[in-house]
Amino acid sequence: MTIQEVNDSALKFLVPLDLAKTYELVAQEGVRLTDADYAYLNLKSPNGIALTQVAQYPHAAPQLKLKTRGYAYQSWKDRKAFLISGNQFKKIHFEPKFSEVELAIYLPISDHLRSSGVLVFIFTKKQKITKQQLKLLELFGSYASLAIWNAKLYEDTRNALLIRDHFISVAAHELRTPLTSINGYIQLLYKKFNRTDSSEGRWIKALYSESLRMTGLIKELLEINRIKAGQLQFNLKECSLGEIIKKAQNHFQKLHLKRSLIINNYLDKNKDVIIADREKLTQVIFHLLENAAKFSPVISSVEMEIKKDGKDFLIVVKDKGKGIPFSDLPLITSGFYKIDVDADRGLGVGLLFAKNVVTYHRGTIAINSELNKGTEVQIRIPAVSD
Repeated sequence: MTIQEVNDSALKFLVPLDLAKTYELVAQEGVRLTDADYAYLNLKSPNGIALTQVAQYPHAAPQLKLKTRGYAYQSWKDRKAFLISGNQFKKIHFEPKFSEVELAIYLPISDHLRSSGVLVFIFTKKQKITKQQLKLLELFGSYASLAIWNAKLYEDTRNALLIRDHFISVAAHELRTPLTSINGYIQLLYKKFNRTDSSEGRWIKALYSESLRMTGLIKELLEINRIKAGQLQFNLKECSLGEIIKKAQNHFQKLHLKRSLIINNYLDKNKDVIIADREKLTQVIFHLLENAAKFSPVISSVEMEIKKDGKDFLIVVKDKGKGIPFSDLPLITSGFYKIDVDADRGLGVGLLFAKNVVTYHRGTIAINSELNKGTEVQIRIPAVSD
């Protein structure tokens, strides 16, 4: 066993795994490093006063029951690695299945902050373990402790996200019905008072505006739920990419009369056919233009370029806004990400929706950004072969 072998094991722990696979990997790597016959990983139970076996390697290894006053508990509580002879081991574990044991090593799974449990190695052949090797095993135990801790955090985070998504789904559906009734009454009031300049008229206008905003938020929540549940429905047919671009452009310019939109369209009108869901792809392009306008100064222009690039059509949307931190780029297509936490509209659904739609169309989406210089979004959609 060498320091390089221990480090190689630690590198395997860097791959995100669920708890069960992490437990098995720790036991497996322990056997690989020590050349032991069996390894048993025992971690403290939720009450923190007992050890529970969570993995053994190989799977066919005989069952090992720990004694509360045995060596495993001593190693766990003292946070020290040690070895015992086969005779010492068999005084506690005198079952026939362990009659050939020659050596046992008890390795605490701990770091400088916590003691998680103990890893027990069983040898049926005589072995010589040096103090240096025991120190290396303690280092392995620290790496294993960190791997288990990270796996627990990963699982807790995943469970929390599942609970969050379930709550959002239920809340959005439950809110939709009463909100529909509220909106109906608000619209009646708005029709009656929207042309008056009284205090009541101004209140109703504000109420109407906020009801529209709330309706939009509920729609976004439901959209997120459909996306994550894989329930988006697509209607694919041959479409003109140029016509899709034009429709998104018109919708955008109706809402942003003062915004300069520069479009460089290099498409051949007779060769711009794609297989697509026209409405959803139009919505994606509109989302990109909307984001570019939302996060850049009103006086700046939004640019879009469309061209054929090999076997794909390339759509590029550029803005001259505040940009996105490099560390946040992996997050912006995950949903609920907002470039500006103080922005008062939207839940960050647009890019999540765009990624899912583009992926369904066998395309790709790439985002490049630089703080205070702007953002560029590139979408590739396969063209129909000639």
